[in-house]
Amino acid sequence: MSKSKGNFYTVQQIIETYGADAARVAFADSGDTHDDANFVQEISNKAILRLTAFEKWYDDVIKFNQFRENDHVYDEIFSNSIDHHMNEAYH
Repeated sequence: MSKSKGNFYTVQQIIETYGADAARVAFADSGDTHDDANFVQEISNKAILRLTAFEKWYDDVIKFNQFRENDHVYDEIFSNSIDHHMNEAYH
């Protein structure tokens, strides 16, 4: 993007178009080298999709955990299984 060519965006325009979270991802990716920072729209679009998928996954996990009757039982089973396998590995 170039100001002289007229194909540039202000930070405010990017945030209004893509949202603050997707803009942060694109900004973080735009200047990884010694070259000038360059905002890439595809990165923002992919960030929106990844963030949306993550939000859906998180909501599903929260809903699943709300229906668990005894949270500690599964955690203890997992912990005991890990301990068992670690002891087998040492012996």
